[in-house]
Amino acid sequence: FVTAMMEKRESVKRDCCESFHITDLLCKILMQHNIDPLLLRSACKCMTMILEDEGMYDRYAPKVIDELQYLVPLLKFLDGQKYRELYKAALRHGADAQQRKDIDSDNIEAPPLTHLSNEKMCGAFLGVIGLLALFAKAPKSGKPDEYREQVHREMDKAESESKLLSLLFMPNDEIKLHVMHCIIGMPLKQIDTKEMGIIIKTISNTRNIGEGKAEEVLALLIRMLGRLVQDQEETGREFRQSYAHIAISEVYQTLFRNARRDTHGSHDEESQKLALSCEAVSYLRFCSRVPSLRSQMRKAEILGTFPEILKLEEELHSAHSQDVAIEQTWIGRSLENLMLCLKGPRALDPSQKVFMRVLSRMAYVLEGRSDGHNRAVPFSLEEIAVDEHVMWPDRTTMARQHRFLDDEERSDRVLQTKRFMELDGITVILDILSNLQVKENAARMLKDSEKASDELAGISHEERLEQLEGKVADHLVVMARRAGPEALERANFTYEEVGEDHPGALFPTRSSCFDTKDDIFLEEEKKIVNRVYAVSSFLRILHALILVAPSDDVSLQAVKQLRTTPVLLRLVAIIHLLPCLSCGISAKFLRMVHWMWLEVVQFGHALQLPPPTFESMKVMGNYIKDHAEPMTSLTDMTNERRLTTPEQTLGLEMARCMSTLLLAVPLLTPGDESKPASAAFISKCVESLVDPVCINLFVAFILYEIQMDMGGGSRDMISREFVEQSYRKKGLKEQSSLFLVRLLMLCDEFRYEVLEQFNRADVFLSQTVRPCYMMELLYSVSFGKYMAKVEQNFLKHSRHAPVDHMAYFELVYALQPRSNTLGMMMLRVTTTKIYLLTPSQDGSANDEQSGQWDPSRELEKDNFTKPTIELERAASDIARIYRCYGSQLLAIEWRSPVDAVADVTVLAFQRMGIRDDVAHFLHRSSSESHDKRAAMLSDPKIRAEVSEKATSDVLAATIAMVAPQNVVATVFGGGKVASFPRMYLMTDKEVIVSDLNFKAWTVPDNAGTYFDDIDSFVPADVNIDHYPGLQEIQHGVAHTLAFHGTAAALTAAQGALPGTQAVVLATEKDKQKASRWKPSCSLPGFPQSKRPQKEQSDPVLQWSSTAYSLPPTEVEFDVGSQPDLRLKAGGGSLAIRFCDDSAREHWRRALAYVCCKGDSGFTREEK
Repeated sequence: FVTAMMEKRESVKRDCCESFHITDLLCKILMQHNIDPLLLRSACKCMTMILEDEGMYDRYAPKVIDELQYLVPLLKFLDGQKYRELYKAALRHGADAQQRKDIDSDNIEAPPLTHLSNEKMCGAFLGVIGLLALFAKAPKSGKPDEYREQVHREMDKAESESKLLSLLFMPNDEIKLHVMHCIIGMPLKQIDTKEMGIIIKTISNTRNIGEGKAEEVLALLIRMLGRLVQDQEETGREFRQSYAHIAISEVYQTLFRNARRDTHGSHDEESQKLALSCEAVSYLRFCSRVPSLRSQMRKAEILGTFPEILKLEEELHSAHSQDVAIEQTWIGRSLENLMLCLKGPRALDPSQKVFMRVLSRMAYVLEGRSDGHNRAVPFSLEEIAVDEHVMWPDRTTMARQHRFLDDEERSDRVLQTKRFMELDGITVILDILSNLQVKENAARMLKDSEKASDELAGISHEERLEQLEGKVADHLVVMARRAGPEALERANFTYEEVGEDHPGALFPTRSSCFDTKDDIFLEEEKKIVNRVYAVSSFLRILHALILVAPSDDVSLQAVKQLRTTPVLLRLVAIIHLLPCLSCGISAKFLRMVHWMWLEVVQFGHALQLPPPTFESMKVMGNYIKDHAEPMTSLTDMTNERRLTTPEQTLGLEMARCMSTLLLAVPLLTPGDESKPASAAFISKCVESLVDPVCINLFVAFILYEIQMDMGGGSRDMISREFVEQSYRKKGLKEQSSLFLVRLLMLCDEFRYEVLEQFNRADVFLSQTVRPCYMMELLYSVSFGKYMAKVEQNFLKHSRHAPVDHMAYFELVYALQPRSNTLGMMMLRVTTTKIYLLTPSQDGSANDEQSGQWDPSRELEKDNFTKPTIELERAASDIARIYRCYGSQLLAIEWRSPVDAVADVTVLAFQRMGIRDDVAHFLHRSSSESHDKRAAMLSDPKIRAEVSEKATSDVLAATIAMVAPQNVVATVFGGGKVASFPRMYLMTDKEVIVSDLNFKAWTVPDNAGTYFDDIDSFVPADVNIDHYPGLQEIQHGVAHTLAFHGTAAALTAAQGALPGTQAVVLATEKDKQKASRWKPSCSLPGFPQSKRPQKEQSDPVLQWSSTAYSLPPTEVEFDVGSQPDLRLKAGGGSLAIRFCDDSAREHWRRALAYVCCKGDSGFTREEK
């Protein structure tokens, strides 16, 4: 009664403690030798209730602990003499005179704990255990508690854990639960090997899982094992060495028995079943982090029942039940094991959520993601869906994930990938995803592609050439003339038939193909999962096999299989049935195809791949055309709305894929494979592949981004929205421009159509078309044609022609060998060699206005002047590749004697965004053996120089030239600029300029070299990851995007279960390896630089003494033919001539950020 009153009213509790000294009375009761079990229970319960109050605990706990002798006497009630006396007292309740006489005469013995069922004894035990548990658990405040520590020490001496664990053999479930809640809060150092054995034995002996509260007890026992396997102290080490492998088997068998229980229809039973299963999975996940325990999870008895556990979850659990994600353990890193789940009579249903999870797990393993993260619970279905919803990271980010793999994960990934290909995993999954409709659509598309191929088969090189030269141009002119009237006629028909209010009448509308369906479940009662997520996981599998496979053999095998027309057709047919923007499914498919074709183009000769077929290319051309038509309608609506992130991503991948297809066209062979394709044949192929609507669309993308650069619909102000939209741009303009360049390189007949589109936008639509962009586009086309001519010259005289394929031909700044000064050169990269070339130096090909070399003038010469070879090195000579600060600088260390000074070449690329692609290609070409390739690292020298100079966050770092200070100098003064490049650095406070001293760059020592090189230059307070629809998927679940770098890392509290420690285990070798990603670390496993180092080298960046403070007072983006920028700021005026339009736009958005952040009231003015 007193306890109940104190629980209800705080004042009563305070009066009882302060005025009536109830804690003293309770201590006297608890210290009695002979005590009634009901009194013992009530006294323990009352004392526990008082001390649970932190204020009361601080005041009375020291005295209580002292008077109760650290609670040790309470343990005696659980066994020995006090246990017998307490049992007799319990029997006296309700006993008659004769029974009491028998009790007092010692004729009745207390039963062993395994048979104790007396309710009053059980109640007394619960009271004692509850009081012990109060002192066992950590204080709520988290502060150190010396009183609890004293209790722990004394209880440990009294072997309290053994006595408490012995109660687990009692038939009372409540006692078992209280014991486990008490034990799980105790310090692990108090658990000895005997007690570890008791815990495992208790799990093993519990056969009837559904009886009483056995599930809850087992869950707590397994949670205790999880704490032990994570412990880093002596107790944890002893458990991992002696008992953890036994516990793995017992926990897994418990999981299997629990999975077979049919609880469907009973919500409470299903919840308890899931809680136990999830605890078992958590324990197996903890063990998966310990390399010495992983072999125990690949034993035959475990692998044999693994598919059945997943199938039982599919059959017996409801749609929204918690996931028992056993596939996210070391057991599930076996792709062979996962493949077994997809075959046979007990194969997973592809319409259910477990199938989706299995495919996602396959993708994680093939991508090379580590399981060693601070997370007790596996990723849920909602989190996996969010991960699938986001576009894939770039190759550099994906490769960065591999650095978190430990040695065993790394070697196991190699074996699992190889095994996946041996089991023909691509075909197996493709067959599962291909329903009848997919097969019918694939057959129809095959006929269309074969028909187009038959039209090319009869082409005669000589007969077709003259016919084609006029026909293509005439066709384009006619098409251009008809496009407008036909569109107007269709709109007018719609207007007359359905009325002026119909959205299709005279005005563009958003196609229904862009409607998204992102719900995970389409039919919850039938547990039907949205098919788009499984297909997205499958595409991620294919993407990983092509891009980040652990060996070239795997990548080659995947490319060979995917490039065949039947496989490609089935993939297209599968994707066609899905909403193209859901999960970015169409964009992901196009990205995968891009990498596949790029592999064929760049390494097809070296890998002895057969040339591409026109049928397969036509399939992709038709697919892109089908999306181009509705996408064009979207661009027509951009006066009223901006393209969303998924729409931009789709457009980007369409342009990228089509551009790569054009790159592969010259590899096509017309019948006789011994003869190269003629110009007529190539033109016909391009005409068939590239529909005019695609050209219109990609020009529209370029115009769209140019309008967005100018502020979109609000050109007079600089808003925060404009800044964020600028940083979210995906590169539509750059990829679309690359497509146009390659198109005009192959077929100059399309020049009229392309230029007419820009002219129409400028004249009729009043859209801004920057002259500097048009000059850059035409310059790129001329440079591409110059490149083709240079390549023809090389092929004539090269002995490596059959296998030596040119991959990159770029304008760079480098030290010129003759003058030893920094100047413009051309970098030619092939599969076996690297060249540095200089164009003609006589000035005959220089532009009169800018004074710069112009490839179009070189092509106009009667006698083509071959470029001079300044450097020619074999790709196998590359020792290491260094990506320097920013996105343009690259350093190559060549192999040379160890005791010699390093032989290096430093390059500054003019085109932004190409540096990393070239670096990856050089890495790939440096050796045929995957393990012997040149290490690709990040250079600390220039970064350190920038960090020392920059006083705040860097927003842009660009290599550019000095521009004339005013427009008059550009037009009338020739506009000639200094011939040497500089580094221009913008922070949020100032702009600083530096000359470049490439001769000062030296190979860094091992302590300075590191891997991570994330130079996105995106301000921390700008949100660039904006994907509509994510909130609908998340269902309020806290999540991470699974190492994609697009969300903050999980906190320990998010992933950890109550009573567990979120600790990542690692061997000493793994801990050393983890330091690789830091700037000051060694590089085990990579080629080491043992060269003599200069004591103190000159800086590469030689900073100007003038700094231009921001925000500026005036910014002018030149409207002329050069990408010039002029700004006035504190420190004076600065004029910059960028290498391309994209570099200047990078500065536009950074300056907009500075102006917007500073609230300087900037407005726009068009001149």
